[in-house]
Order: sequence, then structure tokens, then C-alpha cells
Amino acid sequence: MDRLFSRIKRFFSQSEEVPPPEPLAEEGGEEADVVPAFVQMVHPRPILKDFTFEKDVIKEKLQFFKIENANGKDKFFKDVNFKYARFEDCYFRNAEFHNCDFTGAKIDNCNFSQASFKDCIFEFTLFFSSILDFKDIKGSLPEKPNLKRDVLRNLRMNAKSQGNYKDSYLIAIEEMNSELKYYSKATFYKKSRKEDKFYAEKYPKPKDRFRNARLGISLWLEKQIWGFGIMPRKFLITILAVLIVFSGLDILVRWDLSWGSLWDSIKGVLSAFASLATKERDALPWWLTISIVIFRYISMGVFVAIILKRISRAS
Repeated sequence: MDRLFSRIKRFFSQSEEVPPPEPLAEEGGEEADVVPAFVQMVHPRPILKDFTFEKDVIKEKLQFFKIENANGKDKFFKDVNFKYARFEDCYFRNAEFHNCDFTGAKIDNCNFSQASFKDCIFEFTLFFSSILDFKDIKGSLPEKPNLKRDVLRNLRMNAKSQGNYKDSYLIAIEEMNSELKYYSKATFYKKSRKEDKFYAEKYPKPKDRFRNARLGISLWLEKQIWGFGIMPRKFLITILAVLIVFSGLDILVRWDLSWGSLWDSIKGVLSAFASLATKERDALPWWLTISIVIFRYISMGVFVAIILKRISRAS
């Protein structure tokens, strides 16, 4: 790292000194005696450009740095402060990051393929057009559900920009689960708990809790019935459960609890749902047959919508 900081020192020593701003003129043309505090000239952001990390980086402070076209392949980064740093066109393939802070960092067009992150912080971090596997960063996502949801949303868009459809689908599910957890905490928070202070201040009124409860229940039903609208297999299970309920209704009408009656009822319900002409179907009550047919058309429409939504959201 000696080379790194000698280069930074040389950068500062070669920079021209910025002259102080001219005093502002008051009304009447007279100059002000004091320059307002908000009129301050700050030194430009430190830049590491066309730089190669030649050895591991441990306990260094690189916050606010602009790291451009840097090569950190196979390097080990531990306890490094990358707060509000900007990474552009960097190559960190197979690098390891342990306990690094990426709060507020912006990562654009970088390669983190096969990189690993352990106990890192990714709050308010933004990724753009960067190669990154979701499984590598999943363990370092924020614990707070609202922060986690926002980071996941950005990661999903980044995965879409890279054509990573698998990660986009997995991230979408995690994103919705985080939003569901957020509504749960926003509804059942306790003012006495320190970790619930954010929710107590943001949603102090009972009507706010009721709204969060309503949104949470709606999202929970979406998860249970059709898997947030992007999990076809979840909806297939729901269809099967409803058909079992229809079979139970038929058995109650017949009041015959024998195994033979149960099997006939199941075959009749499946035949009505698949629009097959069988004697078991003809034995069903007319109102139950109509209900099954209506459910068939509704479920087919919803299933097609789920397929299209999954394609549009996770691809």
C-alpha cells in the first residue's frame, strides 16, 4: 500500500491550489466582509486511475475515492472503508472482501465475477451494468428490510442489464419477501423497542398501522396463492388444493365417506376441470360442475398472466 499512498500524496502535491472565492458584494455595490459558510471550495475527489493493486489491502480508508480502470483480481480486501466511493470499469474477478464497507458506493461497469463478500456492508449501494453473482453477495445484504428491499431492487435491475435471468428471478423473490417483512414490522412494532424506533416515528397513527396490515395481508396472499405472481408452481399447488376442496364438497353432498366414493369424486372433479366426458363427472351436482368450469377458465387466465409476469419481471 506504500505505493498507493505515495501516488495519492503525489496527486495532491501536483494539484494547483484553488484560490479563495472573491467576497460577495452586498446591495449598494459594497463588498461583504465575510464569505458565507456555504461558499466553500473543496478539493476534488481523489482518483485512482489505471491502477493495479499489487498486494492485499487491509485496514485502509478509500472513502470518497474514484477508482477507475483498476485491477484487483485475486486480491484480498479486509476492513477497507469504501464509503461513497465510485468504481468505474474495474476488474475484481475472484477477489475476496471481508468486513468492507460499501455504504453509498456507486459501482458502474465492473467485473466481480466469482468474487466473495463476507460481513460486508451494502447500504444504499448502487450497481450499474456490473457482473456480479447474487449468491456471492446475498450473505452481506442489509438486515433492515427496507434497506434490503432497495438494494435488491437495484441488484435485480443490474442482473437484467447483464441478461442474468436466473439471478433476476431469485432476486425478485427475495425483494418481495423483504417487502413483506417490512410491512410486518411496520404493523406490529413496539415503541419501547429501540430497533422499532424507525417504524414508530414513521407510522405513529393507528390508521398507518392498519394500512400496513392491509398491504401486508394482500402481499402474503399473493405469496401463498400464486407466489407473488412469478412462481407458476405455487399456483399449480393452489389449483390442486381448490380441486380437493371441490371433491370434499361433493363427498359432503353425497354423505358417503367410503374410499370408492372418494375416488369417484376426485375423478369427477378432475374430469370437469379438464372438460372430459365421464360418468363420474355426470354424477356431480350441477352447481358444482358449473363452479369447476368457471374456476377452470379463471385459473387458466391467471396462470397465463403469471407466466407473462415472470417473463417481464425476472427477465
